[in-house]
Amino acid sequence: MGKSLVLNKEQVQKKIDRLAWQIYEQNYKEKEIIIAGIAKRGVLVAQKLADKLMEISSVKVKLSTIRLDKDNPYEKEIE
Repeated sequence: MGKSLVLNKEQVQKKIDRLAWQIYEQNYKEKEIIIAGIAKRGVLVAQKLADKLMEISSVKVKLSTIRLDKDNPYEKEIE
């Protein structure tokens, strides 16, 4: 069975842009926003989101990484 394309590059960027605007609209009074992504691919999405937030606002954005064992999330500590 082949892979199916869910969203193309432009559609993904639109989703990230809209999410960034929603985060900013709900947190515009904050001095800092922390964006956390789950290690590997989640961090890539978090970085794109953080980049867009920094582009559209003056709020300080901090990026963080969450590391966990995805196969056994209850077995090991989350970092």
